[in-house]
Amino acid sequence: MAVLGPYGVTLQVPDIEPGAQYYSEAGLLAKVDGNTAHLTCYAGAHECITLLGGAARKRLHHLSLRADPALFDEVRRAASRSIESPSGFVPRRPGKSASVI
Repeated sequence: MAVLGPYGVTLQVPDIEPGAQYYSEAGLLAKVDGNTAHLTCYAGAHECITLLGGAARKRLHHLSLRADPALFDEVRRAASRSIESPSGFVPRRPGKSASVI
């Protein structure tokens, strides 16, 4: 299977601080940078949750999925369509595609 599982989630929220506090109390490490909070597990190598502040209400911005790099072409072929990344999305690893499948 080309898609291996979830990688992370980005949520839009009205206010960063309550969300960062909530996830910190749940055991994640929060790094707040302006109107964005990046949350990682203590042993995590990547951000598992990102909060984008300033939204009118809480809502999902996007999901990131893990995929086998050897099968990226297969994932793209199987996808019904490819769309541009949502506004505010920045690839976590330089040089990697910012397309959403």
